[in-house]
Amino acid sequence: MLLLLITSLFFALTASAQETPSDSDPYVTTFEQSEGTDLVMVYIMSQDCGPCHDPEMKTAIDTAKRLLQSRAATEGKQFSAVGVVKNYDWEEGIAFLAESGYFDEVIAGRSWFNTGVVEHCWQDSECAPGMPMIRVFERDVTNAETPDGGSRYAFGPRRYLVTVKGGGDAEDYPDGIRGWVSAGAPLDAEWAFD
Repeated sequence: MLLLLITSLFFALTASAQETPSDSDPYVTTFEQSEGTDLVMVYIMSQDCGPCHDPEMKTAIDTAKRLLQSRAATEGKQFSAVGVVKNYDWEEGIAFLAESGYFDEVIAGRSWFNTGVVEHCWQDSECAPGMPMIRVFERDVTNAETPDGGSRYAFGPRRYLVTVKGGGDAEDYPDGIRGWVSAGAPLDAEWAFD
């Protein structure tokens, strides 16, 4: 009985530690393909973006992923992080993006014609492009039947919750990315630095 109690306590502590990672833990994906609400962070950057080279910015990006992942888990949502690299040279861009930690999906190349930039900025009249930029959105995912009796995932419209732009330190640019991360990556207001 004591062994069962100790084993249960071990698993409870392990699960708790996974939901609230420490500041030194890097982002590790927990994404699974399933129905529900999908919370997605899109990080748009480029190798020619000065603030994107800042080690503290790279740390802030990884921290943002972990904060949003933890929030999603608490709210019963899925989370994924998408890295969009607008370099012309996609190989160099992906290597540079990797310095900001792991991403569940990467879209690279073609500069401002990059599919990720088009999808998450140019096609949204509310979005003014800038580097670096984070956009966070939610969408509902359902499993729909196909005409041939099979099934497929159906994705509801994206609901953008927050747009954050700009580098710089959190103290001098409290409304930039590092300021947003320092505030706990809130999703209740528009953040923008132009």
